[in-house]
Amino acid sequence: MTWRRRSLICSLLLSLLVLSALFGCRAFQPEIVVVNKPPETYIMGAPAESSGGYYHFHLYWYGTDADGEVTRFVWALTDSSVQDPEREGDEEDTRFNPATNVTTLQIGHYTVRTDSVFDFQINLDANLAAGKTFHIVAIDDRGDFDRTPARLQFITNAIGTPRLTFYHSLTAGQGAVFANYDTIGYGQPFEISWQATTPNLRSYEPELLALRDTVPPLDGLFGYKYRVVDIPCNDTTDDCWQPRYFDTVSGDSVSFFGTISGLAFSNDDTGPTIYQRRLPQGLHRILVNTLDMAGVEIPPSNQALNYVLNYDPGTRILRGETDSISDDPKVYPYFVVFHPDGTTSEHAFAEGDTVPDKSYVVFKAVGWDDPRDIKTGTADYEACIQGNFRAVGMYEGQSRFEFFTEKSEYPHAPGWVRPAIDGGGVSDTLGFLVGPFQYTVEMNAVDEWGRRDGTPEQFTFWGNRPPCVQCVELLVGPESPATSAAFGCMDAGCAAEADTIYAAPDFLTTLDVPASWRRATQLGQGLLWYNAQTGGVWLDEPLSTVGPESMPGYFFEYKLALHGADHPLEPWHPLYPERRIPSWNYEVRSDRDALNIVAEGGGYDALNFTTFHFERENPTAVPPQPIAVDDEGVWIFRFKFFVPQDALFGGEDTYLANLQATKPNYLEVFRLTTLQLGPSTAYVQANDASNCAADGERAKYYYYRNVRVPLLHGLECDPGSVYENVYGSISLENFRFKSREIFEKRFVIKVVPIPPFPIFP
Repeated sequence: MTWRRRSLICSLLLSLLVLSALFGCRAFQPEIVVVNKPPETYIMGAPAESSGGYYHFHLYWYGTDADGEVTRFVWALTDSSVQDPEREGDEEDTRFNPATNVTTLQIGHYTVRTDSVFDFQINLDANLAAGKTFHIVAIDDRGDFDRTPARLQFITNAIGTPRLTFYHSLTAGQGAVFANYDTIGYGQPFEISWQATTPNLRSYEPELLALRDTVPPLDGLFGYKYRVVDIPCNDTTDDCWQPRYFDTVSGDSVSFFGTISGLAFSNDDTGPTIYQRRLPQGLHRILVNTLDMAGVEIPPSNQALNYVLNYDPGTRILRGETDSISDDPKVYPYFVVFHPDGTTSEHAFAEGDTVPDKSYVVFKAVGWDDPRDIKTGTADYEACIQGNFRAVGMYEGQSRFEFFTEKSEYPHAPGWVRPAIDGGGVSDTLGFLVGPFQYTVEMNAVDEWGRRDGTPEQFTFWGNRPPCVQCVELLVGPESPATSAAFGCMDAGCAAEADTIYAAPDFLTTLDVPASWRRATQLGQGLLWYNAQTGGVWLDEPLSTVGPESMPGYFFEYKLALHGADHPLEPWHPLYPERRIPSWNYEVRSDRDALNIVAEGGGYDALNFTTFHFERENPTAVPPQPIAVDDEGVWIFRFKFFVPQDALFGGEDTYLANLQATKPNYLEVFRLTTLQLGPSTAYVQANDASNCAADGERAKYYYYRNVRVPLLHGLECDPGSVYENVYGSISLENFRFKSREIFEKRFVIKVVPIPPFPIFP
């Protein structure tokens, strides 16, 4: 080869080298070299709850590595979170994923095992369930973490919360059980201990315990915390629980679940601590909590032991007895009656009795302190009795009401004599005026610390004895009523009478009628208005006479004298005879007028209507039907009745025949115009003297601020009177205590027409 050829070949090679340097040139695409592949992790699952149980699980897992082997695992337990559907990725990665966030390893635990037994403690105070997530990550032989941890989300449950029992001893589990609100004698030393059990211990099974490295406490509890509420502490900002230790991290003391399970209180002022000071009487509280191996605590509502220092004193209301403590010869309870002549009388009564209106009742109670309370001396306290009463009544047409007296205290000389069994060391009275109510008296002994008897004695009775109707006496003409003293209560002889009243023309002086019949007084001619279409009847001209028709005839009159008497121990004042029976309820109804269409009493004629003395109620009005009250307190009512003219002169048969000839609806006209005739009945109820018509202080019931023996006010209708220590008053105008029975008086109204003239041959 010549040098020229060699030179050409070299030039070509050099050109190729230059082009390669300028543009590059590869004959193949090389593969990326992977140094290590991360491992994968899988959870095989947990056994059924019957094997693992609630918060206690046995979990299994394994890992794989494509280019090596798994050497160990790291696991963590977190609270579960709910995946946000709008967020990419798994939210649980923020809680634990060492491959993407190495700082999450702070909560991780390394293991080389592929299974283990776990206590997934709830740690939510007294809650019995919590959402948990178990994370497990495989680590390969090059130290790489699985990028997608295996996870198990589940609900961990506990069987129940721990249960606490308190004891009257310093050693837990010994002595009598300390029940909630038990009482301890004032000043007496005492001990309190506690012991808890947990139902969650049952979830441990022997085969699972064998797999554990540690054994839980035998009772399944990690100690106790306690709090004596008598020690001041703001539990909203401070940790008020005991026992405590100093935490170097926070620089403060913190409470922990320790081994203390009892406290002793000397309760005698031998030292400054709460365990040495004499505790005040009243309610006290201790709180105790514990934590079991399921991470469950006692609910706050079950942590408290409430106990009471100082036993209730005892009280007994005397019932038909004398007071042996003060050598009082009176028999209690009793009531005092104030008679109009200024004298008084005392009468014993029993529970459930009814005592007279306006009388004054006196009760007495004996009291004693409980001997289990230590006394601190004989000169630094006073014993007393508290008394009060409440009354329950009904306003007419209104609902039930109640009123109470103010509780009053009556101090006695210091010191109480200890009672043997019953009796007591102190006694006192309670007295008040009685009105028309149901009363409940309550009396309480109060000890030197102001503690009242929690189960006080009560005594129930009624006030205001009912009045009675003595007689309903039928009068005609100028007759005067008989004296009320001639009649007894609901007098049988008076009620048995069936008087007959007859109406006849006043110009007829001689009539052939039985001697026992009594002639009604003729008032004069007039019209009866009726409406045969509606059934309405009016003794006086109605406001509109367009619809009603009139029937000519005559009006007659009879009178009813109402004799009544209040109870002998509820006397009325002799200067006011109408107070004997201050009002009545009455209704006069003929057998023909079953619906009582005709109101003979001028509007008062209805048994459910109560009338007062009309002139006292309406001094400027004209009474629709005159009413009078005589000097003895007998009420006299005047009643008018109507007799059609044809019936009066020709008899009822003639009247009916004439109607038949003139009225198409003659039977209805006959019925409406003769409603008051024939058999009739007067129904009467008496109302007692609970009111003084519509005026005066007698129409009020007073109760007093201090229910000792107050100054009694008089029984007069004196609106200007002022009484001492009055706590309140209730108007009695709407109180009307009716007689229990309705008195019935039967009588007959007949028509005696003009006799026919004799026909001479």
